[in-house]
Amino acid sequence: LAVFYSFALELILRMQIAESKGQNNQLGVAFLSSALAELPLLSRQHTGACLMAAQKHMVVGNYGLASSYAKSVIPDADPDQKQKIQRVVLTCQQHGDTNVRVPTSSKLCFMTFGTLGSPYLGCTTCPASFSLAAGLEQGLVCPICPFGSIRAMS
Repeated sequence: LAVFYSFALELILRMQIAESKGQNNQLGVAFLSSALAELPLLSRQHTGACLMAAQKHMVVGNYGLASSYAKSVIPDADPDQKQKIQRVVLTCQQHGDTNVRVPTSSKLCFMTFGTLGSPYLGCTTCPASFSLAAGLEQGLVCPICPFGSIRAMS
């Protein structure tokens, strides 16, 4: 679980850096927020991540994705959040739940933060995944946790 939180913090930091560079990075921020929302975090943090992803995707016109992220957390939301979520869902429905550009994958490399292709590398112990562009070799010790080794995944 600690690996996911470490990765989540790095994603948030990268989103903040991208946002500070201006509007040209909004799509990238939305894609990073998708990866954040897909992490298995504790309920409260997962709800926040999904609501953030909904907000970021609305900004770039991905109302279908925004709606699905918002709807996914309704059961876990407190009463105040449920009203906010319902407004997000309604806004998305008013825009036809359409998407301008959908990310091909929300799985990101733990080193380069680019999307994973196939094949890719993964740790035998922790959930870290790496693109081939990360430059790692099979059999090396995982750079995220000191316990696993790197192996090919598909």
